[in-house]
This record gives sequence, structure tokens and C-alpha cells, in this order.
Amino acid sequence: MAGAIAPGSRVALPAEYAGVSMAMTRAMIACGHGDLHLVCVPTGGLQVDMLIGAGLVSCVETSALSLGEAGGAPRFNEAVKPSTKP
Repeated sequence: MAGAIAPGSRVALPAEYAGVSMAMTRAMIACGHGDLHLVCVPTGGLQVDMLIGAGLVSCVETSALSLGEAGGAPRFNEAVKPSTKP
């Protein structure tokens, strides 16, 4: 299934509480198809953060991205942090 997601695809992802398939997340990372445009319905969490950390995401549409009680999503936060380099 994950192999059917082509590079540059727009992928809708459910909220964490909707039973996100982490097996599918691992398979997507293993396929390595990048430049993904993620649409979080309505929010994103660990799945989105893992895909960002794997370097597969070019765009995220979401109202929020959080790891819930574990706090902010570190890969997402790093990706959107303004560069301090001149």
C-alpha cells in the first residue's frame, strides 16, 4: 500500500485518536517517497512528526500539530523555526 503513494502526493492523515496506522507510517518511511503534501484532519501528531523527521514532507496543512501529553512535535518545530544563519 505505501508503495502506491507516489513522490509529490497529497496525503490526508487522521487525528491520532482515530487509530492512526503506525505500520503504514513505517512503510511510507521505508519506501522513501518524498515531497509529500500532508493534510491533517483536523490535527496532526506523531505520524506527521515522523514523516517530517524522515525528510519526506514538503508541506503540511493543519490546524495544530502536537504530541499531546508529550508536548510539542520536535521535528515539526525544528522545520518551522526561523533560521538564525545570516
